Amino acid sequence: MKLPSLADISPTHLLNLDERIAFQHFFGKSLKEAVAMFAEKEYYAEDLGWMGKNAFEYYVKAYIEYLDHCSADEFDIMDPMLVVMQRAMWDDCHENVKLLINKISELKRISPCGDENYERRYDEAVQSIMKNRDQ
Repeated sequence: MKLPSLADISPTHLLNLDERIAFQHFFGKSLKEAVAMFAEKEYYAEDLGWMGKNAFEYYVKAYIEYLDHCSADEFDIMDPMLVVMQRAMWDDCHENVKLLINKISELKRISPCGDENYERRYDEAVQSIMKNRDQ
């Protein structure tokens, strides 16, 4: 897949502030560059929640690769869980969100969240995504 365009990252063409920030951070970035961004500052993961579907599908692969190389003390499990919750809220289904869910399942075994309300909302988002995927 080619690098995501302006419309891929910001479906509102920069009218939405969160999309604009995601565009500023990610436009023109390769997957390798995006992995390095996540390693530098994980708050870039928030941008994944606001991107258009095509850009999300592209850059979530970099986020999963970043998570593959993290140890339990290097990240906050709530960040990837938030990305899943945001995508469940905005879209019906994604091809790669299931990969992120699988990665979170692995990471939760080594880094328990500890916030029952947050975990419940995450579990509800996962159920919604899986239900929509199976239809």
